[in-house]
Amino acid sequence: MNSGVAGARTARAVVPWTPVSSNGRLRVVDTPAVTFRTIDLARHAALCVELRRDSYACSFLPADRHMGADGGEYLTWLAARIAEEPAGHVHVWRGDEIVGQLEMRVRPGEPPVGHVNLFYLLPEQRGSGLGDALMDFTREFFVSRGVPLVTLYVSPRNARGLAYYRKHGWRLVSPEPNERGMLAMELPLLTRPGGADDA
Repeated sequence: MNSGVAGARTARAVVPWTPVSSNGRLRVVDTPAVTFRTIDLARHAALCVELRRDSYACSFLPADRHMGADGGEYLTWLAARIAEEPAGHVHVWRGDEIVGQLEMRVRPGEPPVGHVNLFYLLPEQRGSGLGDALMDFTREFFVSRGVPLVTLYVSPRNARGLAYYRKHGWRLVSPEPNERGMLAMELPLLTRPGGADDA
């Protein structure tokens, strides 16, 4: 099992858990639904490239421009991000199969802002309820760090993604795409000092 692994929860029921341990690494709390584990690039680099390419395809974007022709630029970037924030760069496991990938981190500032670079679930797993488990994990990851606001970018042509984010409380920062043709979205989080959730 990888070091730096995350908590897991079922997609159907709320299971109390703390995703981040005192040393900043993610802990394991397995359930029958999914487990979140820090990405092991030595074993799964090719899969990371495949999932990232598909995320660009879902957004109708050219992957090579962002990843390099062979995915090498992306893997170099991802390795640095994992080293910086292993708890925020995880594969989503269902049993012994990887079914999704999350890439997220806290941007320093006052107050700090969370950012999600990748929120990905395999096409055949979408609509199964597992997306809710990923969203819960994302929220709890940032709440545990005392982050009051999370951002992400989504293609205006990704209608399914836009509808999903809106359903989960994300709002458009502006109705106009930015210079890269992407829509900025944000999710306010209720936090209190120490990272505890108000809810």
